[in-house]
Amino acid sequence: AGSPLRPGRWDQLGLVACGTGVAPLFQVASEVLAWNNGTRVSMVLACQNEEEILMRPELEEMAKNPCFHFHVQLSSPKFGWPRAASGRITAETLQNCLALPGERSMILVCGTDGFVETVAGPIQRVKLPDGK
Repeated sequence: AGSPLRPGRWDQLGLVACGTGVAPLFQVASEVLAWNNGTRVSMVLACQNEEEILMRPELEEMAKNPCFHFHVQLSSPKFGWPRAASGRITAETLQNCLALPGERSMILVCGTDGFVETVAGPIQRVKLPDGK
């Protein structure tokens, strides 16, 4: 119960983003790392090519923090991009880059509906009390 984003709630936080979904998850990572309590944050970012990596300088700066790791997976990379980081995100990619599910870990996914469904399963919309 309670807000899942508070100091001490999680030992490990996994973030999976596609395209502009990186922006809200970057904010989550910034907040968690600011706690400076040892919470480990891992981010997997899916893009088509290097030019589509949003906030790359900010992510590279954040990666200087030993509690933060990020992995970029390109579906259509140019020659020379690492083979292990090429192609669509798979279950194996996520297993290699994120903490295993558990009571002290949380994984958040942000991106297009299709991406979220592929990574996390069917989306269930929550209706507001006014029916919208």
